Amino acid sequence: MVPTIARDFNFWRIDNRFLIYTTFSPAYAHARPPQSRTGTDGADPVAMTARLRRHALLVAAIVAAFAIPPATAHAADGSTGLGTLLIQPAGDGTFRTWEAAGDSELSENELLILEGTATPAGGPPLRTRFGPARAFETQGGIVVELPQASRDKVLLLDHDACSAIKAWHGAGATGLTDDQLADIYLSATPDGGRNLMVGERMAKAFATKLGVKAIFWTPLKKRN
Repeated sequence: MVPTIARDFNFWRIDNRFLIYTTFSPAYAHARPPQSRTGTDGADPVAMTARLRRHALLVAAIVAAFAIPPATAHAADGSTGLGTLLIQPAGDGTFRTWEAAGDSELSENELLILEGTATPAGGPPLRTRFGPARAFETQGGIVVELPQASRDKVLLLDHDACSAIKAWHGAGATGLTDDQLADIYLSATPDGGRNLMVGERMAKAFATKLGVKAIFWTPLKKRN
């Protein structure tokens, strides 16, 4: 006989018509009509489930109200919609910007291979659907060049909070001046600096290993 897992761990499951008494064992599960719609403490499990659902919806609504709006879509002309930018100082008083989304989306395996083969002089070319890609070790991080790509020709490799690899994309025209970029850059802290008004948008800057990640959103206008 094949041993079962956690045979003694039984539980009640609420169904539309029954209280299902079952076990984690695949060989033992059955249903029976409930003797009572109340538990040992007199609580109605159906009513409790409804209350839990209402509480969950309320929590979700509160979280959504305070969440920062997601990044806007990549524009057709290659310019950023100022959703999320990575800002790096260029060394001459100007800044280089990268955006979170772009046309040249490489797979995770391709990004990992490029990261592992990067050298200061450029690693061996890797065939991708956007043409050959080469990775270069630079002071600002590992840069991937895609010379045959139609528009999104330069990527910057990074890792997210869970250590998964990702790529920033060479930003098009951001519409931001060097002074605005400098204000955003200098306001950054690891936990997020103060909210800045940049034109008609708000910005919050986070200091990261590669530079400053700035999140932009359009504030809600107050009704008269």
